[in-house]
Amino acid sequence: MAGSIALLALLIGLERVLGVDNILVITIFVGRLPESKRNMARIIGLAGALIARIGALALLIALSGLTKPVVAKFSIRDLLLLGGGLFLLYKAVKEIHETDRRVHSQATHPKDTRRVCWLENLETIFRILAQIV
Repeated sequence: MAGSIALLALLIGLERVLGVDNILVITIFVGRLPESKRNMARIIGLAGALIARIGALALLIALSGLTKPVVAKFSIRDLLLLGGGLFLLYKAVKEIHETDRRVHSQATHPKDTRRVCWLENLETIFRILAQIV
């Protein structure tokens, strides 16, 4: 029971963060529209985000119940978690390499390059941890 409540609290927290992100993106896009269309676009955008979020949660709940082994003792849920983890690792490595390349092309002093590189890599790691948690 306590695990379920903790999971629910985690999901609510994630949904709040993602909801704020949706609001920011919608606000940026709506700001580019003529004044007369902004309110309707805002309502449609928020409704679409809500429907997509509820659909994604329903799909996650359905997929999390698929625990019967299908491939080499791995269930569909295990394969999805493995695929998601590998995707996050790929994105982290790609971000670190792009940051390193960008910093080396802009930095003027080797110490500045290392300092900025460490800070950028640390920021990337914290972003990944935030997505996992």
